[in-house]
Amino acid sequence: MDVEKTIAFILEQRTHVAVIHARMEERAARDEAEIARLDKRLRRSIRLAVEEARNERRRRSEGDQLLARAMADLATAQARTEQTVDRLGQKIDRFVESLGHPRANGDEP
Repeated sequence: MDVEKTIAFILEQRTHVAVIHARMEERAARDEAEIARLDKRLRRSIRLAVEEARNERRRRSEGDQLLARAMADLATAQARTEQTVDRLGQKIDRFVESLGHPRANGDEP
């Protein structure tokens, strides 16, 4: 067995392994940098999604309040309209009675 050839082979293999190891470390560094970028994007996306959800909840709450006020205003207006129609009906009945119209008493013509 040739010792010099064996030593040369071992040195060559060590060099080869060192090159492979250096490439793997470079790749690992690139992968870590990419993971850090993705992590940053993901955190930003989550933060924006949470902010948007909060804004949407606030907008819906404001919309619900506006709708509740509008419905209350509508109910008030409806009650006033019904009162006005009742008063108008009473006035019409009194007017018809004042004319002496037979239907005012429930009489048939």
